Amino acid sequence: MKCSLIFALLLSSGCSTWNEPKVVVQHDPVYLEILCPDPAKPAQITTRKVRPQVVEDQAGIFWVGLTPQDYENLAINTQETIRYIKDQQGVTSYYRKCVTDFNLEIDRLKSATPD
Repeated sequence: MKCSLIFALLLSSGCSTWNEPKVVVQHDPVYLEILCPDPAKPAQITTRKVRPQVVEDQAGIFWVGLTPQDYENLAINTQETIRYIKDQQGVTSYYRKCVTDFNLEIDRLKSATPD
């Protein structure tokens, strides 16, 4: 009976009777490289005058014709320009956040320092 009580006590206490080593976590600062967005690389677009005559509307704007491939290149160029603008906005907002956080930290340190 005593043996079963001692055995049950050991089972219920688990590993709490042994000293576990302390885990110390150390880490080095991580520096991320900020890459500049790739510039837009426009595809070639060839315009052609509309035949049989050049068409000019009342505002003085000339009409030109595009082949299906040129029209597709125009759409690709538009998307590349939008992508580039969004990438630039992302970099700008990242730097704005870094500067804001840095200024807040400076203000916090100034207020914590006794004069």
